[in-house]
Amino acid sequence: MTTEMEALQRAIKNQNMSLALKILDENKKNEEKEKKLSFKSDLEHYYCKNENSKEKTDDNILHFAVTHLDEKHRPVIEELVRQCPELLEKAKGNKHQGQTPLHILIVRKHNDTLQEIRRLLLDATIGDNIRHNIFNTKVQGTLFRKTSMEGELPYIVAVLTLDIETAKVVIEMTDDQAKKIKSEGGNADEKIAAQNSRGDTAYHCLVKHAARHPEDIQKVIAMWDFLTSFAKNCNENRQIENALLPDNVFHLTNKEGMRPLQLAAHFGLPKLFSMILNSEKIPNKDDRLFDSNLFDISVIDTVSHFLLQRKQEEETRRIKSTQVGPMNQSNSNNFNSTATPSTKKLEVGQKVKKVKSQYSQSVLEMMCNRSVARDKNSVFEIIRQPPMKKLITKKWKSNRKWFFIWLALHISIMILYSFNAMQWSIVAFPTNTTNPGTEDLPVTFVYGSSCFLIGVGIVYLFISGLLIVTRFVRPNALQYATHDLEYLILMLVFSVCLVIDKVWYFISVEHDANAIIISLLCGWWFSIFFCRAFESISYYVAMIQRVIFGDLLRFGLFLVLALVSFSIAFQILFQGTGVPTTYDSDANREISLSVYGRTVFLNIRLMFGLGDIEVIGQARDPAMAYAVYLVYVTMTYLILLNSLIAMISETCAAVRQNESAFYRTQQLSVILFLEDIFYLSWYKFPPTSPFGLREVKRNGVTEIKYFLKMTDKNPGDQFEEKASPTAYHSTVKSTEPLTINITQPFYEERLDAESKQVTKLIRWNDRENTEINLTDLAMENSHR
Repeated sequence: MTTEMEALQRAIKNQNMSLALKILDENKKNEEKEKKLSFKSDLEHYYCKNENSKEKTDDNILHFAVTHLDEKHRPVIEELVRQCPELLEKAKGNKHQGQTPLHILIVRKHNDTLQEIRRLLLDATIGDNIRHNIFNTKVQGTLFRKTSMEGELPYIVAVLTLDIETAKVVIEMTDDQAKKIKSEGGNADEKIAAQNSRGDTAYHCLVKHAARHPEDIQKVIAMWDFLTSFAKNCNENRQIENALLPDNVFHLTNKEGMRPLQLAAHFGLPKLFSMILNSEKIPNKDDRLFDSNLFDISVIDTVSHFLLQRKQEEETRRIKSTQVGPMNQSNSNNFNSTATPSTKKLEVGQKVKKVKSQYSQSVLEMMCNRSVARDKNSVFEIIRQPPMKKLITKKWKSNRKWFFIWLALHISIMILYSFNAMQWSIVAFPTNTTNPGTEDLPVTFVYGSSCFLIGVGIVYLFISGLLIVTRFVRPNALQYATHDLEYLILMLVFSVCLVIDKVWYFISVEHDANAIIISLLCGWWFSIFFCRAFESISYYVAMIQRVIFGDLLRFGLFLVLALVSFSIAFQILFQGTGVPTTYDSDANREISLSVYGRTVFLNIRLMFGLGDIEVIGQARDPAMAYAVYLVYVTMTYLILLNSLIAMISETCAAVRQNESAFYRTQQLSVILFLEDIFYLSWYKFPPTSPFGLREVKRNGVTEIKYFLKMTDKNPGDQFEEKASPTAYHSTVKSTEPLTINITQPFYEERLDAESKQVTKLIRWNDRENTEINLTDLAMENSHR
């Protein structure tokens, strides 16, 4: 039979459908005559050979057929399935681990073939295990990472093709097989798997696909709508609703501990985020005055998410503590089975290992991640969602008292520190006009305030340490570590220099002023942190940040290149005996072109128009010196500086256009900064969430979730924001075209034969003969 299988393989390879069907038909007839299943066995156990190396591959004959045949050759595939439906169960190995012929048909979108296979499987006589394996084999080969095969399960792979017809066929086929297993007395608990090996549902996979292929977002949304509507419209006999119904699967987390809502926020997909958020809302039956909804914010709010994860971790530990692990195999092997009961020893199972819970990020934390925050438009679209706006506002109200207390204390401390610094300079470095009789008061003030300020420095240093540790304790630490990093650095430098300066003061009054100067500058500039919470100036803070860490950094790269290269050129041109060492004829000037560092400084002055080269003509090569000078001025003064101004103008316009959105993000950053200070204490002293805690029952399981109440008719729940005209462009629905018919009026003048007066008329419609006397109308208006 090996020869016949090789012939069948060649016929399939050449797409010779008639020959392939002839081989299958003849062998089937021979099998019926001999009443043996030898050919079916050959079909099931034959593995195709590589035509070049003649070595066996892990492709069975059906793998080979679905790979090489098109939709028009589907009779061959149908006949193979009809004669040996077990071929659909066979999976490849190695890099193609888990790939069955069904997966290949799905990816190739052979919908007619899939429909026929669906019919054949319903009539086929195969075991429940085979029927189960056909639709539950998971593709886990490394070759299929970041492809549609990453869905693993056949129906999820069909969903990732973004072809609704393919998805519908495979989902119905999967549902049919689950029902058939139950109806034939198989596993009564047979359910369609909702998650693959990574814990991803079909919705998780769609979010990941949209993140990898942003151009397919509309197709993803269409597939999303199809899945939700299909699951909701299922009758009671459908098994697929357990795997697709939003109420059942949206709360499921993958192995990264993320729900589809978190995943959409993580990848910055505002459209999918909005769809999931609105689909999870629950009508509030307790509110009888207004129409209100409850939004599940258990994975959105930082405090609520932490409390639920902490509670889940404690529950897991409690369950684990009551369990007993497996018996120690080494001890059980030494047990003498022939011993009498009196000689047997009591054995206890091994101690169950503690499972460390994996905390996931809340949505609010993700908004401050480096990867998400880089795309400001995505963050703005997510923040603009009404539940998100109300959530941030409510959190701000519960944290603002600590914010204003810290603001008042910091400003008071900086005023005291400034007076302390000025008085210290008078005490440490007195002038000739200093009155000796007034020196005691500054000395006492400086000493007393320094004792207080060193304590302030220690407190700020302790807070900085808490913030640093928190960034490494928070979930997804590498992404979250950059959140408000500039303010953390300012606080750290301020506290370190403050402590160093005051310790130095107690050692020696007359000490270097570097530490106190750096500390004062950092302390006062840290005050910008508090400006972010005020709507009138928060956008300006955001603008300064984007200019410094965006435009100036890009400008600085080209500026350094210009300074380094042209400074070397000028130093070479003005080096040597008999060559002036200054830009002018002033021989007493200390800044010399023979020193490279001073050359760079002079070029900086020249770039900003603060200096000139008066002796440029006395260089060793005046022509080259003039040429270098002109190129340098053109590059720096005309091109680089003006490009910087243009970039800053564009940045300012972009920030101003999204002023309200920037305010929300700045407000959120302040809230998270304050929470980071107390985050480590949450493990010992759990915080209180400002949101309502309610029970939710899903599939007979009661869960505790936090909800945000949104009242549609309550103006306080909505927030009007000054957004750009294009801010809500993505949410505006297309309307039907409106046709307006405009009739051109007729203007006439008529002469009355008796009165000899001219009457001015406008006729709008000849058929209706409607006339307006403009003369009478003008007189009537004048009387009014």
